[in-house]
Amino acid sequence: MKIENQYREAELLSLPDLNQLAADVSAELQEEGYPHKDIAAWFLRNKCYIPYSLIAELVGYSSPEKAARADQDLRWQCESGMVSLWGEYRDIVAKLQSLANTFYGLGGNVLMERADDDLAEALLIEASITCGYRDNRRNGQWFQSTPKESTLRNLILILDEDVPVKHLIRNFTITNNY
Repeated sequence: MKIENQYREAELLSLPDLNQLAADVSAELQEEGYPHKDIAAWFLRNKCYIPYSLIAELVGYSSPEKAARADQDLRWQCESGMVSLWGEYRDIVAKLQSLANTFYGLGGNVLMERADDDLAEALLIEASITCGYRDNRRNGQWFQSTPKESTLRNLILILDEDVPVKHLIRNFTITNNY
């Protein structure tokens, strides 16, 4: 599937819907015998593209750094870096995806671990705007802030607006990176 289609098909949830999804994910994890929050943090980041600051609130971490660390640690546990394919987590990730796709309409959302970097950057920005949270760079923070700009997002906005060529030439610098 083309990157622009993946971007357009991604569904971004409002804050109340994210609260409900987080509660449903936590309930599913408890029912399946997964007492730790790491999978919930990883899933919310990878399926909903939300900032760690919101994940910390939704899942119950004391800081965005701890939510980011949980996500990172889970990925490091999996040799391939693909949590959704790792034997130990494959089934629970499939159940969580089914829940999110069926009840929250997230079937068009590609997992961020499988997304192109440009797509991930654009979706992180869009989700941040939609939910009203963003990760900001602070002293000692080791994980990346929410991106401020995305070439893919800006290009799609231009294409959707049907911007006249003269306006593009006056307001944008287009370079060839070949």
